Amino acid sequence: GFVDSMRDMVHFEFDRVMNSDFEIIFKSEVDHSAVDDIRRLPGVMVAEPVLAVVGDLSYGPRRKKLALTGVSPGAGLTRIFDSAGRQIPVPASGLLLGRHLAEDLGIGAGDRLRFVPSKGLRRPVEIPVAQIVESRVGLKAYADINFLNQLINEAGVVSAVQVKVQQSAAEKQAFLKTLKGAPQLQSLAEAKSQKKALKQQFDRALLGMAIVMILFAGVIFC
Repeated sequence: GFVDSMRDMVHFEFDRVMNSDFEIIFKSEVDHSAVDDIRRLPGVMVAEPVLAVVGDLSYGPRRKKLALTGVSPGAGLTRIFDSAGRQIPVPASGLLLGRHLAEDLGIGAGDRLRFVPSKGLRRPVEIPVAQIVESRVGLKAYADINFLNQLINEAGVVSAVQVKVQQSAAEKQAFLKTLKGAPQLQSLAEAKSQKKALKQQFDRALLGMAIVMILFAGVIFC
């Protein structure tokens, strides 16, 4: 039961919600033209912008520090699902909150959150909660990337690009070499590596729990 639950969470996050092969993260926000540059790299089939804005999200006395994730309307590399497994679009304004985050803040759809960005003008803004969505891993908050740009008084900036590729070995080598030489690059994450690392982390945790339970069962049996 434990193993099946963990595998289902990993599958949901990496095979349904996240559909990219690589995530390219910049040191700071860059112009949207960077997405077009990445689309021209060897073997790139799809490139979609992402804007992550870190700040304090609060509702009454409850507060969380996290990043709001802005995605493009109709994005295919980051998809959002409700509890029934239906894909739902990102609204033009307002937030889609993961269920765990909504429960931590004690908030529901239609309520308004207070958000203070960690950089830029750092002016507090009120954001309506459009919908509560299923989130099995972590605390999630999604918004339309254009709406999020407006919140921080920017226009057309991105902080990361998600990429779907179909590459030969030579194309992948050229792709990685080009990106690693980019001065704005902070990190390059491969979905396969992240998925493998998360599964290993879960497996270690499950092994430790299993050993403890077997020891207690042995004590009780004796």
